[in-house]
Amino acid sequence: MIDSPGSIMSLMGCAVWLPISVWVFSLISWSIMGEIDAGIGLLGAALGIVVGVAIMLQPNEQLTPLLLLAVFSMVATFPALRSYHTKREFARLDIQAMENAYEQLSLRPGNLGATMRIARIAYQRGWVAHAVAIAEPTLSQYPQVVVADDLREMRAWKNQLEPHHHHPMTCLECSSSNPPGQLWCKGCRAPILLDHARGAWLGTSSARRLVAAWLAGVASLVGIPLAASLLPGPIAAVFVVLFLALSAGVLWWAFRTNRRLASKS
Repeated sequence: MIDSPGSIMSLMGCAVWLPISVWVFSLISWSIMGEIDAGIGLLGAALGIVVGVAIMLQPNEQLTPLLLLAVFSMVATFPALRSYHTKREFARLDIQAMENAYEQLSLRPGNLGATMRIARIAYQRGWVAHAVAIAEPTLSQYPQVVVADDLREMRAWKNQLEPHHHHPMTCLECSSSNPPGQLWCKGCRAPILLDHARGAWLGTSSARRLVAAWLAGVASLVGIPLAASLLPGPIAAVFVVLFLALSAGVLWWAFRTNRRLASKS
């Protein structure tokens, strides 16, 4: 029977390596695939390993609850990252479909199938006014009996229109303002919806911010107490400053504004 506190803590120290291993492997994989920034991913993986080693060594039993809290917060953060990754995979399919549709339209303007494919993707992503403005003029060129199903779908979109849906889109290439329904920028002819889709749906900002918040929290709440308890006064002070600088730097990097994509909002 295991009843001593030391034995229990040793078992817990071994058990935490399962979530830490999943966390480290996932962050490294997503960094390689470009799902999150490489620097943020590698820092998160390294800090996870440091937390695991600190729990195994148990330098200070009073700090063990903080270390376990870091692991539990890691476990709580992982489902959100997993969900984000899944959404990105679906977004990739939508972008591939939109790329194919734009290619078909460049070869044959007015292609009904390609136009409706772009309109449906725009609607799914909340660009309701753009979806209606893209579909309506194309559908009006065909007999109603031929496009009856498409017309019903488009009318359902119109019933959901609200004033805030009618915002223009700013071109990410030349900053021209484009009204709903523009497939190509009126200023530079860039594929405006496709550019917005690539930037908005496949950006790494959400995952980057989530991992950065975890990094900053662990560095501040766990790293500083560890340094203060294990190191001599002057050296501990240096590490405290380093941990604070690391936390501030990571948060700045994660929450900074991407100027190229900011214009879309």
